[in-house]
Amino acid sequence: MITISRWIGAAVLRFFPSRTTHGIRVVFIDLDVDRSSSITRLQHAIDAMRSAGLEYDSLFRRIRQIIVWPGRFHYAGNDGGIRVSSHDVFAVDDVVLASVLVHEAMHLRIAARGIVCEGANQERIERLCVAMQARFLRLTPDTGEAMAQALEAKLATPWWTPEKRAARMKRLYDDLHFPRWVRKLMPR
Repeated sequence: MITISRWIGAAVLRFFPSRTTHGIRVVFIDLDVDRSSSITRLQHAIDAMRSAGLEYDSLFRRIRQIIVWPGRFHYAGNDGGIRVSSHDVFAVDDVVLASVLVHEAMHLRIAARGIVCEGANQERIERLCVAMQARFLRLTPDTGEAMAQALEAKLATPWWTPEKRAARMKRLYDDLHFPRWVRKLMPR
């Protein structure tokens, strides 16, 4: 069932510039980002993801859209889309960007099975997503093992708690200079 907020969200996204790559709509909420370069970076990341094997190609097929946004974190939305930080599109290499897509597509796969990523499930789901992301990184010769270990070490400091999420959202709204009345309408 499509909720009113999802319908409104989908309608609002139509006003932002978009392009298509690999059959996926890429929406640019960050209007300052270089769209051509972003598409090229995402194409390389998707190619790396899909060429890593059938398991990763099947994860790729879960992605309905990619939203390049000004936030400094990534997440899978309930609309089958992945929000990717416009900063990280250019700040990380293709393999790391592909690993982000793997992680978030894993969230989409879990959500498609009806499992909600909140409460008691959240830590377990994040650990599953990180495990898949680390396994993908380990496919990279030379640096893959070190990148995977660094990623797995981040699990020691949970980022998925409600308090951490609220802090990230506050920082985002501060960075975007959202007025208080708008913040009250936004997710916390």
